[in-house]
Amino acid sequence: MWEITIVGKQEDIGYLELLKAEINETFGREVLVAISCNNGYYCSIATSNRSFVHNLKYIIVSTILKIAKNEYYLENLRILGEDKDLNKFILISLIHIGLEEETHYVISHSKIPKEIHIRSFVKFKLSKLESVWATTIKYIYKRLSGVESSLVYLEFLRFLVLNSEPKNEVVFLINSDQSVQLLDNENKILSDMPKSDEIGVVVNLILQAPKKLIINCFDSLSKKVADLIMYIFDDRICMIL
Repeated sequence: MWEITIVGKQEDIGYLELLKAEINETFGREVLVAISCNNGYYCSIATSNRSFVHNLKYIIVSTILKIAKNEYYLENLRILGEDKDLNKFILISLIHIGLEEETHYVISHSKIPKEIHIRSFVKFKLSKLESVWATTIKYIYKRLSGVESSLVYLEFLRFLVLNSEPKNEVVFLINSDQSVQLLDNENKILSDMPKSDEIGVVVNLILQAPKKLIINCFDSLSKKVADLIMYIFDDRICMIL
């Protein structure tokens, strides 16, 4: 039996619940997951199928990095303001940029203990990554220097798109029953999001950073989010159907 326990704080519960949901969806009854509260929040994971261990470690480390990056940027990024939706756009976008590479780095360079206390693990195992996040903040401040305060959010999101490597030359944003999908040029589904998850729609578009964006679902988006997409992607939007 392979077992691991993640120990966090109350503010981590959202990420731990998402971790539990992802494990249940991916592995079903082959992996047991339980979350409890006793002077801290504990997420215990166990499986008798050791072929799952590598993928489980990836999902677990990725979750820990999301928690660490959210906390770091929330504490150190001084462009966050009163608009909670835009704060979410900024934080979620920053969390996911480089996340895959950082996860592989941690797994390759750190021994994953049977019990992970998130803050201690971050402090002693992820200090090099924190220096990368600090450099990112300095670069952001430099690029946003002189930008009118009311436009800082929008310019930051545009900055993310302009400075991200495009994963696909062309991306289609389309309606699909109760969801909104991102498709590549061969109609492969890149992301499938509920129409209610407008933050997810914008974040996934930012992460894809396509050179061309073709949209046929503006009627399904709120005016605020539609205007945001238009501003961020500007001349990359080549067609609205």
